[in-house]
Amino acid sequence: MRGLFRRRLTKPAAGIRRGWIDRWILRRITPSTLPWTVNRRRVYILPTRFGVGFGLLCLVMLLGAMNYANSMGFALTFLLAAIGLVSMHHTHAQLVGLRLVEIAADPVHVGADAALRLRVDQPGKVGRLGIQIHFADTPRADGPGVTVAPSAQLRLSFAPGQRGWNALPLLTVASAAPTGLFRAWTFVLPDTRVLAYPRLARAGQSPPPTRALEQGDARHRQPGLSQFAGLRNYVRGDSLQRIHWKSLPKTRTPMVKQFEDGEQPECWLDLALTPGADLDARLSQLARWVVDLAETPVAFGLRLGGDQIDLDRGPAHRHRCLSALAQFGQRA
Repeated sequence: MRGLFRRRLTKPAAGIRRGWIDRWILRRITPSTLPWTVNRRRVYILPTRFGVGFGLLCLVMLLGAMNYANSMGFALTFLLAAIGLVSMHHTHAQLVGLRLVEIAADPVHVGADAALRLRVDQPGKVGRLGIQIHFADTPRADGPGVTVAPSAQLRLSFAPGQRGWNALPLLTVASAAPTGLFRAWTFVLPDTRVLAYPRLARAGQSPPPTRALEQGDARHRQPGLSQFAGLRNYVRGDSLQRIHWKSLPKTRTPMVKQFEDGEQPECWLDLALTPGADLDARLSQLARWVVDLAETPVAFGLRLGGDQIDLDRGPAHRHRCLSALAQFGQRA
């Protein structure tokens, strides 16, 4: 009972906000497209713990001034009360008109945290103070917040719970500036989604099925010098040894011989041939092979049921394969 009384005394608004007020607010929230602007009618405000103490102090001063009929006491009490009312309007105005312009995040694997990059701005000339953005189901952010004048960048950490596209949870946009007597907040449910790759299987658990070349072929082949691939126009800086002189009388412009790379090791990753107890385990193993092969010169392709991604290399191919694994078996 003593602990409950202490919580009610130190956090008088916490129980109210977690109760019927929050439920009433959440029923009115629908997914919002970006850019999203804070509406005056959707900003909620309550006194902070410091604000409650400030109000109690003003009440005690008013009772003392009435008891002793002290005009200076009345003047000081009304001055402090006026400061409190003005600060309430200024705190409310910190959020009105604020815009959440963009939310971006790079894809991550399940089990890792995605770094959300949020950009906010405001149309006025005076900067907005102490702006904080955090997830509604987490404790409010510590610190003074950021100043939006005329824009600002914020970062949040988000952990996707499953592979594929993950919707962002409810966000709270709040400010207690400029005096800290009141805290104004609003909720936004952005329609932004974050792509999560499958969880990576343990490294070295199973090597990828790579088909390598024989040592004799690999030893004598040099990249870019093994196979003739045609002619192209001369570009300043090309070697004179690669100019095709026999075509010069016909084309009137120098032509340069092109060569393709020699044969490289290749690898086909097939879901049907991948070991694993269930679908997610096999997708995790395929994701591990894709990540490992992307760091080698091996060209690899991916077969997922009736879909196929052809042999290729590079970061774009890696992302294409991991995205296909992330969305496999899920509705768009």
